[in-house]
Amino acid sequence: MLVAKLSREQWPAAPLTEAHPKALLRVSAAALAFVSAPEFPEVGEHIRDAALAAYAAHAFLTQAAGWHDLLLNERSPFFPGGTEVAYWFPKQRT
Repeated sequence: MLVAKLSREQWPAAPLTEAHPKALLRVSAAALAFVSAPEFPEVGEHIRDAALAAYAAHAFLTQAAGWHDLLLNERSPFFPGGTEVAYWFPKQRT
């Protein structure tokens, strides 16, 4: 929330998206393959989750096929950071 607020202040036009790395691992075989690849070193859970958040942000910025903004399904979203963010996530389990 703090990062979203500070990012919006510094870069008002920057697109922002939320991520849920552990949920992403449960629904996306591609995300699991990304962090399981031999070139991805054995790292701690926090670093892995940060990489998965970047993976989701990349899908958001490139408007990757098979992904969509879950926020569009919400009727009255609440943004505690005071700025709207997307929630880019795979459309279906792969």
